[in-house]
Amino acid sequence: MLTVYEGFRDRRAQRARETLNAITERVTPEHLAARLERSEELDAVFGLALSAAANSASAAKRRTLGAVVARAVLDDAMIDEAALRTTALSQIDAPHVRCLEDIHRIQKAVEDAGERPRAAAGAERENNQRILDVARRYPTPVLLALTNVGLLDATPSWDGQADRVRGLTVFGEAVLSDLHQYATELGPDAT
Repeated sequence: MLTVYEGFRDRRAQRARETLNAITERVTPEHLAARLERSEELDAVFGLALSAAANSASAAKRRTLGAVVARAVLDDAMIDEAALRTTALSQIDAPHVRCLEDIHRIQKAVEDAGERPRAAAGAERENNQRILDVARRYPTPVLLALTNVGLLDATPSWDGQADRVRGLTVFGEAVLSDLHQYATELGPDAT
């Protein structure tokens, strides 16, 4: 059992190291250490990012977490944004990302075909049956998790079903874009 645990521990540590490496590609270890020591908020974001990375099978997510933290290390104004993105990323993994991708794909198709006009910033978007049909392919816990972290524009009904799914939020589109960017850097097999 000790051998099994040690293997697990080593693989988990390697996943966290991937995120740390993604951070130190952008900032020096010395600068990182100094910034973490001076900012308790940044230190908490860093800790959450490493923990989320260690528990994720997604290389793109681990790289995205590293990039998010690095941006906050380089710019204090990005700490709040990093906290939000890191929290959202810590709550999702492959099933959630697949759902985001599918809904985003059909949302774009619906808007490009003129079936639903693009909504002005801050305006409520119209419901669309095609988007709802795609969303209903996913289990309710996936939809609720995405809604709860602010990535999906959806309203759950009284029984917990996400019966009004309008698409990704602006925040959801930004997080999905980051995940795609770092998956592209990793190559076609990245998840």
